[in-house]
Amino acid sequence: MVGLVRCPLLRVDPDLDRRLDGAHDLDTIVHAVVPGANTPPASWDMEMEILRGDVRYHRDQLRECEKWLYKETDLRRKAESLCALVSTERNEAIEEARALIEELDEVSRQAALAAVSLQKSANIIDLLKARIGKYDKKIEEARTTIRNDRLKIKK
Repeated sequence: MVGLVRCPLLRVDPDLDRRLDGAHDLDTIVHAVVPGANTPPASWDMEMEILRGDVRYHRDQLRECEKWLYKETDLRRKAESLCALVSTERNEAIEEARALIEELDEVSRQAALAAVSLQKSANIIDLLKARIGKYDKKIEEARTTIRNDRLKIKK
């Protein structure tokens, strides 16, 4: 620091330094650096109005996009919620279907056993009918013999 005080920096443009020393706000600083650069064009107000209109338009578009974004986010959340609900219901339906398939298998097995048992019963009934038929023939033969014997006795 002592060196800077003893040997101040070399000035490249002393006129610029003088102009900058007197500048206190941005407008005067810009005029000091580039004289005439900050002079507004003749249609400055019209251009500002156009830019303000563009800014309003883009702000409105931004608000509209934000609304659509919020709606889309809300719809996405609802869709995710519904997907989770449907997935849960689907899993429950699959479990119910598995239980019903197991029950169907058990009922089918019992029905097959019942069919075998019914067939055996039908075979036994057929055998009993055949025996009854034989006994009916024997009874008929015995009656015929008894009638014949009675007729012989009566004669």
